[in-house]
Amino acid sequence: MKKKGFTFLEVMIAMAIFAVAILFIVKLNSASNANINRQFNRQKMLYTAQRLLESYKSVAPSSQELSGTTIDGYYVKVDSIIAQGSSGHLFEITIHITTHLGDTQNEEILATHVIRG
Repeated sequence: MKKKGFTFLEVMIAMAIFAVAILFIVKLNSASNANINRQFNRQKMLYTAQRLLESYKSVAPSSQELSGTTIDGYYVKVDSIIAQGSSGHLFEITIHITTHLGDTQNEEILATHVIRG
């Protein structure tokens, strides 16, 4: 007489394979969430740096103004170089922004040039 159904060993093997697959999916999801959070923070840092660059375009740049301060929870360092030309002053403004002081690995750098007569 032929029995219907699965043996205990077959069920245990199927459950083990299913458990490994679930663990892989959970780990993949966790890594994906970490990457999304990292990119979200990078985007916020770039937005803050862009906002600062735009404010420096409308007023005379001074690297002493915001350099070494914290804005929106980010450490900001501003460098500006002034070059005198025949058509006026050329300002090169560079903003270094990072989440932690001295964290060069996660640092974002934005630079622009402004001409003032």
